[in-house]
Amino acid sequence: MLAGLYNICWGTWVVLFPEQSFVLHGMELPRYIEIWQCVGMIVAVYGIGYIAASSVPLDHWPIILVGFLGKIFGPIGFLIAINKGTLPLSFGINIIFNDLIWLVPFFLILKDAFSQGSSEKYSRDLLLQGRDLVVALRHQGCTFCRENLSELSKVNYKISESNTTVHILHMGDDEEIEPLIAKYYIGNYKLISDPDGEYYRGLGLSRAGLSKAFGLREFLRGFKGFFKYGLGPLRGDGLQLGGIFLFENNEITKSYKSTRASDVYPFKKILE
Repeated sequence: MLAGLYNICWGTWVVLFPEQSFVLHGMELPRYIEIWQCVGMIVAVYGIGYIAASSVPLDHWPIILVGFLGKIFGPIGFLIAINKGTLPLSFGINIIFNDLIWLVPFFLILKDAFSQGSSEKYSRDLLLQGRDLVVALRHQGCTFCRENLSELSKVNYKISESNTTVHILHMGDDEEIEPLIAKYYIGNYKLISDPDGEYYRGLGLSRAGLSKAFGLREFLRGFKGFFKYGLGPLRGDGLQLGGIFLFENNEITKSYKSTRASDVYPFKKILE
């Protein structure tokens, strides 16, 4: 998100005031200033892409990859220009803020994206057959985890009618979570314990940022949910987001990936 906002601001500045970049560094104005404005436009458009990708960055890794490559080639081009003497060293301030400070966060996103396996691989590992609903919960102490188990009970009739097998993916111990599930969910199910988050990553589920794990919405809904569902000890990654996946013959036909800790899973829509 920050990279996107920065790109839009910097690109807009270059488009509206193209001469200023050169005046600040004591450089001669280029003959075709419109080319520099075009650079500003491209950077601003990249910013829109970064903002769009920021909600679920692992799913939008190609956008991050394109940006990451640009942030590698930009400094390389600057070093070549310095060697030729065509750009002053002071122009490197643009390289620092446009490229270098974003390399590490972009790299970490790509690292997570490429470390996750394909959904098809994980469906085989989970030994799914026929029609299966994989429900990936947040940590079991979370009030929203309990709320979603309760919501799952409301569509148990659809699960039975469609001969769907429910698999509950969680990050704790099977024996510890069973009493919790029995309290909120009335149907049959199979458990998948994933304390290392391997299946979560394989299914493309993200981790929430602080604003989406402890934001105002989470506080208000969590305060209300506390009196109905309560809270429990943290088991697993407290920032891990969940989701639901409908598999048919080992292929995902419908899915929902939460973007905030307080999201309620749309079970009815997925099962339709």
